[in-house]
Amino acid sequence: MKNIIRIVIAFAFFWLLAFAHVRVISVPYPAVNDFVFWEKGGKFFDLFMTAVSFGALTSIIFCIKALFFSRNNKKYLLPLCAACFPIILGYLGAVLPDQIYTVLQYIYLGIFGVCGIFPTLFYGVFTFAGMGGTVTLVITLIVALVCGIWAREIFRAFFKKSADTSRKSLSGGSSQEKSQSSGASQESGSPEFRKNLKAANKGDAEAQYTVGMMYYDGDQIEQNYSEAVKYLQSAAEQNYPETLYMMGECYSREKGVTWDIKKALEYYQKAAEYEETAPKTHYTVGNIYRCGTGVDKDYERAVKHYRLSAEAGNSAAQLALAVCYQTGDGVEMDVNESFAYLMTSAENGNEDAIKYCEIVDRMAKGDTFTIEDAVSIFENVGIIFPEVLYIVGQYCISKENYKVAAKLLDFAAAIGGGYADAQYSLAKLYTLGIGVEQDGNLAFILYKKAAAQGHKEAQKMIDYINEMQTESE
Repeated sequence: MKNIIRIVIAFAFFWLLAFAHVRVISVPYPAVNDFVFWEKGGKFFDLFMTAVSFGALTSIIFCIKALFFSRNNKKYLLPLCAACFPIILGYLGAVLPDQIYTVLQYIYLGIFGVCGIFPTLFYGVFTFAGMGGTVTLVITLIVALVCGIWAREIFRAFFKKSADTSRKSLSGGSSQEKSQSSGASQESGSPEFRKNLKAANKGDAEAQYTVGMMYYDGDQIEQNYSEAVKYLQSAAEQNYPETLYMMGECYSREKGVTWDIKKALEYYQKAAEYEETAPKTHYTVGNIYRCGTGVDKDYERAVKHYRLSAEAGNSAAQLALAVCYQTGDGVEMDVNESFAYLMTSAENGNEDAIKYCEIVDRMAKGDTFTIEDAVSIFENVGIIFPEVLYIVGQYCISKENYKVAAKLLDFAAAIGGGYADAQYSLAKLYTLGIGVEQDGNLAFILYKKAAAQGHKEAQKMIDYINEMQTESE
């Protein structure tokens, strides 16, 4: 439906511009008629006005493309301005002073006459050779478009050269020296890199993404996050889905840019609108809200994003939902639902889910975990999901395996901002001196950390401890 509306509006705008050009071309040009060979109706006049017409038509087509069918309107800024010019001249010319209107008329003739000279000559040669008609007109229009593209590239190259010259004069160094110090020259990297770099510098979004990722990963070129961001940003401005996601990654991981979770989420939000990047984007955003990375922890919002990702087949999100259902974070605790998501994730080949299945199987059999097992669980699954460390830690407490439980809870309490349930459980162990040496001060610190994340039981313990201290005084 959006595309149909876009086409209808584009069609209407085409005729708006076309009639604007007709209004301008049809008015008399007194100053021009002062010259005999330019007399209106003469061959030279008609030929020139034909050139103006072809130039106008070319600019209209580029204008329509820029407004309605282009991801990067900046590339078509020149024809866009040129095509909008006759709207002002054709529809508002009557209110302008005569002298100003006359000047604008000649500017108009100059712009569009030059743009249409070559296709007009082409059309004239074919007509002179007896090959006039509709076919010749169509071919001429194609030539006009090609000329428009060629002219656009010349203007872009001119302005780029002017900008490079300005930067050189301001910085005191050549653009080549700058490229050697801040990025790769055309001779750097592998042949594949150079091929993509050439296309990227011409504005190709896919090539910009490829070059950006090569810089990001250090693939076939020296790793350079700043250069990676430069090319990824260019592609993101054209709404290339993968680069929208990668720009979110750059801002959330501080790669080539200053860390800014707000900007990261803005890019992730855009990336989530595209089918190819939505699954991993929702999973990543879910992790941000689950871990409280630069935002307040929000398990319900995390679960919402995990669910969207899991429904699209993302096995990591399916594992995340399995953990949330087992701990009751963001959803009502449901062991059966947790197991279903866990098995689905494992069946989809998620290695962390497979390892977690092995842990669950060991707990079901009543196995005893060792310190080495605790370290292994931390390294394989716990770094991503500290909740798993907490779950196994609670199992160990139920088996009176307090030292291993304390180790697991210590890992979970320290990762990122710390898992609040793990901090609370570990604080109780330090309070009672079970599995660890009794330490009231450390226990109080852990209670405060858990309470700061909204843990109600931890807050009750803090209030109780403060009350006891007040009474003792």
